[in-house]
Amino acid sequence: MTTQTKVGTIGAGLISLLFIVLVIRGTSSPLINTYDINEINTMANLKTAVTTFYTDYRRMPVDSHEPFVDLRTDKAFMRHLSEESPLNPRGTVFFDGGTAQFSSEKQIWRNGVVSEGDRYGELVDRNGNYYRLRIRSLIDGELGLPSPETNETVAKHVLIWSAGKDGDFDTWKDNIKSWDY
Repeated sequence: MTTQTKVGTIGAGLISLLFIVLVIRGTSSPLINTYDINEINTMANLKTAVTTFYTDYRRMPVDSHEPFVDLRTDKAFMRHLSEESPLNPRGTVFFDGGTAQFSSEKQIWRNGVVSEGDRYGELVDRNGNYYRLRIRSLIDGELGLPSPETNETVAKHVLIWSAGKDGDFDTWKDNIKSWDY
């Protein structure tokens, strides 16, 4: 057998092994539906926006000196990430979550930034709820997970979660959490 054939055989074997591992890993993890993927993407984009804000201004987009702050994506917070404000004097757009769609059946705004009415400028999930955030005032250190079911801490500076399918933040089992992905 030539060296080239041996390398080709080893390479094919490694690719097959990688494929098997990915299939096994994929079947052992919970299924993620399209709604969850949209929420996960929104949370990842929001986390990137907060981190980029910190990079530009050397501070988090919150007016607090506490070790961490729990927030929601209401218009007061979202303003700092999308337009000129006291915390964003250059008016840099750090986050554009797309326009929320109004569900006339449920009478709620869903999946994006509300574009009109009383809730203008607010970021909402698929159930019309705000996303929740826990942000460290400084970029270093750990954050305690917000779930009352655990006292765990994670080495992250931004945690974001959504109420999940039932729309209830207090039932943690179905909540979509940025630290899970």
